[in-house]
Amino acid sequence: RRDALGPGRGDVVLQALSPADVTFLQLPRSNDIQLAYGVLIREELPINLAKQQYPNLAFTLVPDRDEPGWMQKGLQKVQSLFQSPALRVAGTHPGDASSRPFPTVDIFHLYLRDASTNLSGQPRLMGKEGTNWSYVVPYEGQLIPTGFRAQDGVPLTREATPTDAMLFPLRREIIFSRTGIDYDGPSPWWHGRVPLARFRFGDNPWSALGQSMIGDIRTMQAGVEALMRDVEDASHVRLNMPMLFDEQLVSKGFADAFNPRLAGVRAGANLQMGDPVKFPIPAEAYNVPAYILEFMKQQEDRMDYLAAARDLVALAKAKQIPAADTMEKLLESAGPIVKDLIQSLAQPLSDLAEMRKAYYLQFYSVPRIIQTTDADGDEIDFLYRPDLIVPSVEFESALANAQRTKHYLSEFTFHISSQAMNEIHRMSTKLFFLQLMKIGFPIDWWTFADIAEIPNFGAEPLGTKNVMERWMAQKHILAEMQGAAAKHLPQQGAGRPNTNAKPPHVAQKEGGARSTIATS
Repeated sequence: RRDALGPGRGDVVLQALSPADVTFLQLPRSNDIQLAYGVLIREELPINLAKQQYPNLAFTLVPDRDEPGWMQKGLQKVQSLFQSPALRVAGTHPGDASSRPFPTVDIFHLYLRDASTNLSGQPRLMGKEGTNWSYVVPYEGQLIPTGFRAQDGVPLTREATPTDAMLFPLRREIIFSRTGIDYDGPSPWWHGRVPLARFRFGDNPWSALGQSMIGDIRTMQAGVEALMRDVEDASHVRLNMPMLFDEQLVSKGFADAFNPRLAGVRAGANLQMGDPVKFPIPAEAYNVPAYILEFMKQQEDRMDYLAAARDLVALAKAKQIPAADTMEKLLESAGPIVKDLIQSLAQPLSDLAEMRKAYYLQFYSVPRIIQTTDADGDEIDFLYRPDLIVPSVEFESALANAQRTKHYLSEFTFHISSQAMNEIHRMSTKLFFLQLMKIGFPIDWWTFADIAEIPNFGAEPLGTKNVMERWMAQKHILAEMQGAAAKHLPQQGAGRPNTNAKPPHVAQKEGGARSTIATS
């Protein structure tokens, strides 16, 4: 977000968009939005904020609507609450200036996979000069340097290919409104992607956006609400049932005054002439059948199942204790819908991470303190110094440094920590293999390091091809280490030195609380 905290003080922010804000142009069958020819993103802004952020449109912008689209329905509901005089307190009435609607305008960002090349016969500067996303594009056939000859240091060149002469290698971006264009040029983002990650919790085949989980239960909820209103109506009618009165026996005033819902109602009538009033429908007709209440409960259960509400509540209440039995309980408490929801987060989180690492290299140009978490989940402060990641070269221009830094993006990798159902299963597997090792089952260090995902553990012993061979090599290593240590141990003192007559084995200490390697 540009100038989020003042001029020249932007930052990386995450903004939520609805499917109505995004349009795809020529989306392939794979539904990969990064492979679409064009992606159009709509941004609704207050008119004055739009003029500030997009100055080239300041004199042409006109409001697209007099009331923000994201506030229309919510504002109407809030205004209905203020019909009550008790809620019309100072500073909160919808008529106050602070809550009046304001005009907004739509700003569109169009990202295109434009394959145009430079055929002008002259190198072209793309992007605004002085920015870290500007670059020079050679024309097709231009001699471009490729290095130096090792023998004599003579510069080497080759002719620029159409790929070298692409005007928009990282996409083309057009920013416009309905009344004008603010920018048309190369995309400023070094990652070369559309700055968009798609989260789909209701994934459908051949559907680019999927559907909301609420869509499956919306009609069911409407039916339950209709039945609830029927039950309320039946309850009200039982308290004030339809009534007929004899005009010859009682007056209309009597009929209006006789309200069976009110306690202590009294009215005068000639009871010797017959019944002054009658109820044409028996009260039993308004009884709510038991099957209606049962049907409502069944519908609510179906909605909870389709929305995975019960599974989510069970996971929220479960205690996160790293024990084998607890892991199994957590695994059982998550149903198939929750597992699918969690797995669907992997791809969009990966897309966001790819973009964020590029933003750090591109826009975090001065040292700053970044708060992160360590392996134990504790918050720590990390000093980010961009000059240590990509050191500057003497006499290097800012444009050349930016181009060199772009090449480093592929050198930085990341992985998504599996902290959901898959990780629970992996933890159970790790604990199982650890228990096998504690009872002396022949599992070598390298096999367990792979299962435990221990990075940079070390190379396997040469010539070993399976677990048993590596385990035997491990025993030789242990024997050599113990023999070397025995030579440096003092010969006097308590105890008897090890004879190593028996191979090392796992021994339990403190009643099984800990294990150790023992020998004779």
